[in-house]
Amino acid sequence: MEGELLSLSAAFCWALGASIYKRSLSNVSPLTLNLFRSSSAAMFIFL
Repeated sequence: MEGELLSLSAAFCWALGASIYKRSLSNVSPLTLNLFRSSSAAMFIFL
């Protein structure tokens, strides 16, 4: 049961991130947005 809830949570976060990314592209250039995404992901990985 725990695995199913975790996988549903991961899918929800993935979908939410994709829609936020799509909405952000109207205001920011793709290069800047990818730089921000990559640096924030690296920060979370190293924590």
